[in-house]
Amino acid sequence: MPDLRYHLISLISVFLALAVGVLLGVAMADGGVVTEGLRGQIKDVRQRLDDQNKQISRRDEEIATLQERTREDQVVTEEMSEVMIAGSLTGTNVALVSGPFADAETTQSVQSALDDAGVDFTSVTSLDEPSLFEVTGPEADPAALYATETEEILSDDGSGAPEVIIFIGGRDEAPNTEIYNDTLNTAQTTMFEAWIEAGTKVVAAEPATARRSEIPLFQDAGIPSVDYADRAAGRAALVRLVITNSNGAYGTKDSASEAFPRDPG
Repeated sequence: MPDLRYHLISLISVFLALAVGVLLGVAMADGGVVTEGLRGQIKDVRQRLDDQNKQISRRDEEIATLQERTREDQVVTEEMSEVMIAGSLTGTNVALVSGPFADAETTQSVQSALDDAGVDFTSVTSLDEPSLFEVTGPEADPAALYATETEEILSDDGSGAPEVIIFIGGRDEAPNTEIYNDTLNTAQTTMFEAWIEAGTKVVAAEPATARRSEIPLFQDAGIPSVDYADRAAGRAALVRLVITNSNGAYGTKDSASEAFPRDPG
């Protein structure tokens, strides 16, 4: 993408063109007589303008080349991720849970990737957004907020209980109040603890675009996580977390220790 230097070059070109116009205007104001000195100044300014235009053209070519390479790299990354994911979790019982403010598109992408991996979904659940009354009311009980969903997700509907629970988080649209977020943290932590105590593996993820990250919450709960599940490589990393014993935060954000799980499994 064009950077600040590119814009500065464009701005300089505009001022140089303006300078040419001013010099010509001065010449016309003097009766149309252009002195040798003035001709030299005009020639110099025009040369500078030509040089700036050439720099802009070269910069445009460089940007086009970089954009093409980026597209090619993205295609390669997506194809490699598809190969890594395909059939890697065949027959694994998985429950997919999206948090109350999770990005729907990211959740759908993760579900599609898990389908490609060959999982058997025991359930797909979207947690409801708590009302302010549930959070601040006189009978508010954060620990019980998702108690029903916690048990239902763990239950065996006849095809087997989940071996792995994948939680999609991110909290951009949540009310930005301390009491609301503290209550939601308690509710989700209680849920995670119940799943872990039941012997179920829990893995979490969120999109790279999440401005209000839940990765620190997952870390506090001891849950391995991926912070770029909206990207092909992130979904491959998420599947890798399910397969291996990697237990960290992975991705591109400051909270990540590494970009991709390295545990060979």
